[in-house]
Order: sequence, then structure tokens, then C-alpha cells
Amino acid sequence: MNEAFLRNYRKILTALLILLLIPLTDACFYDRPLGDELIQSLDAARAWRESGSLVQTFQKAFQMMARDYQTRSGIFFSMLLFAMPLSVFGGDWLVGVNALLTILLMLYGFWRVAGCLQSLCRGVSQEAVRCAGLLLGLMVLLLLPDYHESIYWFGGAINYTVMSALAMLLFSAVFRAALDGKAPVWRLCLWCVGFFCLGGTNWMTPASSIVLYGAMAVWILITRRPKRLLLPYLFLLLGFATAALAPGNAARQETMNANVGFISAFLSSFQHSVLYFFSDARYWLFLLFLLPVFREIYTRTHFSFRAPLLVFAASVCVMAAAMFPVLYQCSYWAPRHTDLCFLLLCVLLPVNTFWLLGWFLRRAGYEPKAPDSSPKSSRAAFGMGAALLFLIGALSLPNMTFSPLRFNCTLQPVKVAARLLDGSMSRYSQAYDALVAEIKAHPGEEIHSASQPQDDILNANWLYTGDPQDWRNQGLCLYYGDGCTLVYDP
Repeated sequence: MNEAFLRNYRKILTALLILLLIPLTDACFYDRPLGDELIQSLDAARAWRESGSLVQTFQKAFQMMARDYQTRSGIFFSMLLFAMPLSVFGGDWLVGVNALLTILLMLYGFWRVAGCLQSLCRGVSQEAVRCAGLLLGLMVLLLLPDYHESIYWFGGAINYTVMSALAMLLFSAVFRAALDGKAPVWRLCLWCVGFFCLGGTNWMTPASSIVLYGAMAVWILITRRPKRLLLPYLFLLLGFATAALAPGNAARQETMNANVGFISAFLSSFQHSVLYFFSDARYWLFLLFLLPVFREIYTRTHFSFRAPLLVFAASVCVMAAAMFPVLYQCSYWAPRHTDLCFLLLCVLLPVNTFWLLGWFLRRAGYEPKAPDSSPKSSRAAFGMGAALLFLIGALSLPNMTFSPLRFNCTLQPVKVAARLLDGSMSRYSQAYDALVAEIKAHPGEEIHSASQPQDDILNANWLYTGDPQDWRNQGLCLYYGDGCTLVYDP
């Protein structure tokens, strides 16, 4: 597996990633804000409209976060960002920018995780590292279970997907600093702030981060890495404690109807964690396309790949930590929770699979041939790309149907492309804009509308209901209207 193969493979993967991003980017600009987004950002939007001052807008968002901390939830950093989406600065089209930035941040997070190979495996080629980053990006875009709650709904995107990306960026930076032995003071300060903020996000990411950083702290101490790299861990714990001690948590917990005991949820999280690694054969199939990168690592380094069971046990603990808050605090398991676990799996599963494979090959005494300069590299890379395209096509056609426009597709990017082609996204945005225009045109009136904008990617639920006091109805009226009420009357 020579450098020419990896270079050609990287070009094919880049083309596939760009191809996937085209429909996802197009869909962003049909996206529109939903009820909770409108309510949370109402004060900041009014401040911007009335004053045009960024300081006053941020002040209103901060006040909303402080109020939520006392009455609703302690996840202070997520609530601050939730209160000030880009759409408050000018129009609903900026909701699409929020979604696009979510996609790009998610991909960049995996790119930085793959970049750790440069410091971990000094002899690995740059092309292998790039292929790893592209493949992780393709894996998450292709197999992410639900796009609506993790990309196109701002509340789920900012609280789960973006925070997962933040965790990947922070951990990859600290890990590479530990390997390189370089941690400038200014970077250390940024990491401390970042980890403190990470502690005040959705409970799943901080919980798994605490376990992961705990394992990394043990490794730092055992291998005598710079001990100052333990300082961000303290800030992560401080941020999590700040969120956990918020008065608003108790008020929210009363509405969750969760009756699971602590011990039961703790044990169940480990059970769910182990099973989740084997929950979908597609994840394992996709790992086949990472084999060229693994071969490069195996050939260029002298890792012994010791204790694969210990690596798997640590991974189970990290996943269980992510699952525990949902099992203990919530009365339901939402798609955004599954998506966050999947993002974590996209890092843990390749590490465990290739660590076990490396352990087996080292024990078997297998040593691959030295890389050659065969001209067949282009054909081999094209073959890998063709196989990946075939897998994408096969997984996109459930029930042996050849019409993704008429049936629900397995892969989310194919579903997005289908909704764009059949015009449902366009109809959704037009119906939404027409409803907003109707609200604006009837200040102080009770509006009865038969329109119910829906799209299974952008918004699969009802935008508003027949109850004018419903929070979704009130969100639309308060944000767009002037003293009016809205009733769904088909």
C-alpha cells in the first residue's frame, strides 16, 4: 500500500465527501426556526431589532441563560448559545447558516481527531492521516441516525452535535500536546475555558468527557507527561459541578417523569453500552474502508497493541457514562441522544477494532511487505472508491426497491437528496414563510390557519397546534406577531 495509492484514495474520498455535502448544504437554506428556538431567542432578537447593539443582544442572551439556570436547566453554556442563534441578527435564512456551521464543525472535529495520528505515529504518512479524517467524516454523514435533531433543529444541533465537536477539538488538542510535550500557557488557558464551558452542556458529553479525561489523566501520570495538562480536567469538573448544582435542574426533573433508580440506571448504562457497539452491522462494514489506513499504521510503527480487552473496557465505560444521564434523568430516548452516542462510537469503534486486529497480527507474527511503487495503485484506489459507492447504494435501497423518491431510504444524505428532488423541502419553506406573513399581517387578531408546514428532515412534528396557548403557537406569535394568537384549524 504505497503513497500513490493513499494519495489517489484521498482524492476519491474528497470527491465523495463533496458530493454528499451538496444536498446537505442545499437543504440548509430551506430550514426554518421552530417554536423553542423562537422562544429562547426572543429577547435577544428584540434587543437586536430595537438597538442594533451586539452588546445589548449578548446581554439579553446572558439574562435568558441566568433565568434558565434558576428555573429550567443548569447547562449554562448550551443555554447561552441557544438564546442567541445567528437568526436573531437578520432573518430566517441564517437558520441555514447555523445548520451548515454545525455540519462543518462536526467534520472538523473528526478531522482533528484523525490528526492525532501525526503525533501518535511519527512514521505515518500525511496522506494516511488525511484519509482517516475523510473516512470518519464520511462515516458520520452517511450513518448518522437522525439529521433533524442533530443538524437542522438548532436546539439539538447546538446542544449535542456542536458540543460533541467541541469535545473532539479540545481532547485532540490536549492529547497531541501530551504526546509532543508542548503546552504553551496561552493554549492551556484556552483549554481551561473550553473545558469549563464543555462541563455546562448536555449531560451526556460532560459525563463521558470526565471519564475519558480521567483515563487520560492516569496515562499522563504514568508516562510522566506534563502535569499542567491536568489543569483543564479540573476546569471540566468545575464546569460540570456548576451545571449540576443549578436550582433549575430540580424544576426540570419534576417534568421528566423519570422513575429509574440510580443503581438500575448505572447498571443498565453498561448493558446498553456493550450492546451499542454491536447494534448495527453497517458500522462494521464501513470500517473495511479504513483498512488501508490501519495497514499504514501497522507497517510504519512498532506498537505492540497490548491489552485490547482493557481498551474495550475503557471504551465501554466512556459510552456508558454518556448513556447514564439519559437513562437516569429522562423518561424517553430521543433521536438526538442516539446521535450523540453514534458520534462517540465513530471514534471508539475504529480504535477498538484496529487495536484488536493489531494485537492479533502482532501475536501471529505477521509482517506486511514493504510498500512498493506499483503503478496499480490508481486502480486499487478506484476499486476501494467503487466499493464504497456500491455500499452506499446498497444501504440506500431498503426492501429491494430502486426508487428512493417513493420509499424511506436507509441513509440520511440520500433521504435529503430525495426530499430536495421531490420538492417537499421547498414546499415546507414556502408554507412556513406564508404562515409567518399571515401572522405579521394580522396584529392583535386570532388567526385560524389550515396550513401545517412539515418535512421529515427539517421538521417532522407539528409546527403549531389547535391550542393557542401551546408553547409552539406562542413562540410563532411572540417572535413574528404583534399581540395575535394562532390556531391550527384544518
